[in-house]
Amino acid sequence: MDKKRLISDVKWCMDQGYSKEETVNFVVPLFSDISRTDVALLYDQLKRSLERENIQNIPDRGKDQPKPKATLIGLIFIIGVVAIISTMCNTMCKPFADKPKTDSDYLNDRVYCYVVAKDYTKKILVSPASAKFSSAPLIRSRKESEGVFVYYIDSYVDSQNAFGAMLRSKFSASVRYYVKQDKWVVYEFEFY
Repeated sequence: MDKKRLISDVKWCMDQGYSKEETVNFVVPLFSDISRTDVALLYDQLKRSLERENIQNIPDRGKDQPKPKATLIGLIFIIGVVAIISTMCNTMCKPFADKPKTDSDYLNDRVYCYVVAKDYTKKILVSPASAKFSSAPLIRSRKESEGVFVYYIDSYVDSQNAFGAMLRSKFSASVRYYVKQDKWVVYEFEFY
């Protein structure tokens, strides 16, 4: 990914008066390895930087002297923003862009299956806002077929019942992940 071109394209959109959403829709298709969130974050950072620069560059009344200090601060801020974005892209985007996921990666990916199971559980609870899930669920996984992985989750949730009392409910869920569709499906669930 060409970071200078990315920043240049976002700045160009801003100069043309594009909104954040229009800028994201314009820039994301130009880069294969950048997400909508990254472009929106860059847009916000550049906008704040330009706003700060404009505020700092307002001339004092009665003084026609340029303010080199404000320009230097703006330049340092932009360099900082570019450094942060560069670091984010190197740490977050590069590992995923460099190599495709293997079966082992999918089998060891325990975070998303638990998120799906928790979301499904919240739909069943009387008071989903009060739900506090276990931070250490038991998760087993296996490859069901090519491009389909199954995760078996045993965990618990503490939540309020209809009377407001906190109760612990143990549950088990079976979740399938379809790689080609990037789709998670809970196909078995029970409280016990």
